[in-house]
Amino acid sequence: MRVAIVDSGIFAAHPLVGPIAGGVAIVGEDLTDHLGHGTAVAATIRASAPTAELFVVKIFDRSLACPIDTLVAGLEWCIANGMDLVNLSVGTTGHAEILSGIAARIRIVAPAGTNPGDLEGVIRVTGSAKAGSLEGPSFAVARHTGQLAK
Repeated sequence: MRVAIVDSGIFAAHPLVGPIAGGVAIVGEDLTDHLGHGTAVAATIRASAPTAELFVVKIFDRSLACPIDTLVAGLEWCIANGMDLVNLSVGTTGHAEILSGIAARIRIVAPAGTNPGDLEGVIRVTGSAKAGSLEGPSFAVARHTGQLAK
């Protein structure tokens, strides 16, 4: 199972993450996670799916925000590189028209109440929003992605 983690990168040496199969830095100079979010998401997925091939798609570098073109480029990379599942623990409240075409071409897991999370064909996940914890929507999505990858 090839799982793309579209996020802030991954610190691959983290003991809970394990080997990374590959990836791309849409932003930044490399796949290094300067925020910790992508690493925590990867560890959460790895806990449920220890044999999944994890791929990094870095769309955030120094903040958890990016232009829609960066998100689209990351998702297009996932399509072009044959990802079976895309963990998108983030979302936007707009851009449904742009994202619906992508969502029809690849299996995305995303938070409900956002786009692409609310688009047809996307696996919607709900989670509580406890800031600064592993209980928020990002980690609910990551846990669900891990279960699907398993």
